[in-house]
Amino acid sequence: WQQAVQKVRRAQEKLAAENPELLLNEASITDNDTDTAGANGAGKGSAGVKGSTDRARNVAMETRRALEQRGERLQQASERSEEMRQNASEFRDMSAQLVKQQKERLKSGWV
Repeated sequence: WQQAVQKVRRAQEKLAAENPELLLNEASITDNDTDTAGANGAGKGSAGVKGSTDRARNVAMETRRALEQRGERLQQASERSEEMRQNASEFRDMSAQLVKQQKERLKSGWV
């Protein structure tokens, strides 16, 4: 369980570093979530485990949503890049055509 919590924490930290605008406050795993003993040393029981499991599930869902959003932004950036590449290619072709026309006009003496 603790290894899973550590993996989720690392994923949260990486996600927060890449997307500081995302706040996972309510879904974050805290040190208290990994503590299976109460103040008097007795276990929390199934309610504590269920709460921790629910919080871990919430973190996983929030992380998944954030990754999906990132994927969408990357897809949009890729589409914009392709459009810009196409526009640049068309511009290059039109520029070459204009240069060719100007050279032909100069050769013919028509300016």
